[in-house]
Amino acid sequence: MENSRLKHVCLQIILNGLIAGIIAILGFLSQFLAENYDNTILPLYIPAGFSFYFLYKKSKYNAIGVFMGTFIEAHMFLNRFPVPFPGSMILTATFVSVANTIQPLFACLVIEKYCQNQDLLHDTKTFGLFLLSTVTFCLCAGIIGPLALILGKYLDVALLFPSILSWTVSDAAAVIIISPVLIYLRKFKESRIRNAKRLEIIAFLVCTSIFQVIILLCPFLLISKFNFDYLVILLIAWAVIRFSVLDSLIHVIGISISTIVGLYIENSHFLQSDLEYSLIMVQIYLIVVAFMNLLMVCMISERKRYLQKLKTYSKDLEKDVEQALSKIKKLTGILPICSKCKKIRDENGEWLVLEQYIDQHSEAQLSHGYCDECMEKSLEELDNYSS
Repeated sequence: MENSRLKHVCLQIILNGLIAGIIAILGFLSQFLAENYDNTILPLYIPAGFSFYFLYKKSKYNAIGVFMGTFIEAHMFLNRFPVPFPGSMILTATFVSVANTIQPLFACLVIEKYCQNQDLLHDTKTFGLFLLSTVTFCLCAGIIGPLALILGKYLDVALLFPSILSWTVSDAAAVIIISPVLIYLRKFKESRIRNAKRLEIIAFLVCTSIFQVIILLCPFLLISKFNFDYLVILLIAWAVIRFSVLDSLIHVIGISISTIVGLYIENSHFLQSDLEYSLIMVQIYLIVVAFMNLLMVCMISERKRYLQKLKTYSKDLEKDVEQALSKIKKLTGILPICSKCKKIRDENGEWLVLEQYIDQHSEAQLSHGYCDECMEKSLEELDNYSS
């Protein structure tokens, strides 16, 4: 017993170490994406999605690894700046790590409590709770993080509101874009895709790539007031309706990657004169695209589950009807009956009393009594006998 418990503890320590390493590497990647811009704003905070995945339907002890990984990532980020006062780096990194750990942990606890371990896209209730809890706790982390940077003298107070907005949106976008894909990759098992469907998937990818290239590079769109990039939702609807859940989720990740790459293209449609405004608009675009994809996936999944439930109910009903019909026995045709004793001849040639024949050839149950005429005759005979 003690050996198994010790083994479990050792495996948990190793797992938390791996999680910390993954979160730190992903945090470094997120910082790399933001190096050419304001260091306090990230297009997409990738570790948020992975942190949620590590805690969802897994051990809550993984929060230790999430905290360690975010602490290392925050320390690397703050190490680029001069230390305002002794201990400020450690203190600020600790608060930022606590915020980034509480965010996925509490979101997972809320979903686990109120969704009864259902899948994220099980129905509109679980999807709504997943979205609400994610945004709520991302907002909490988005407030605690910038406040910690301000207290540590790493951020100016004037940048508090844009930093809270960008922090919240980047975390929420990462969670709703990345975590569903990781969860469904772990559990998704589907039959082999047919050749016709495979060609359609390739056609979809080609259409999406062409659309993104046009959005990123078309000079006409730079002066247009209409956001043509949101038309990609129509392609997502195509993927949701025609393909599997996992395919549509992966396509959204592809769209997100191409959108972030667009931030590094000169004269891109996503870049405006105000850099912070551009990044926030890109983050909102990613949120809207991911939200519409998850909403359509959830609605179609719920509809498929309802149709499957209805189909199962119909089969059960047909089965019950067949069983009921099999128990019903009908007396049809000409029955040979004796004109004297009223016995009936069955299919084996035996003469049976009427009650016996009905009992064997139907589900009816007989009870004996007197009709009015026989009752009068019996009473008369009884009176005659007594006199």
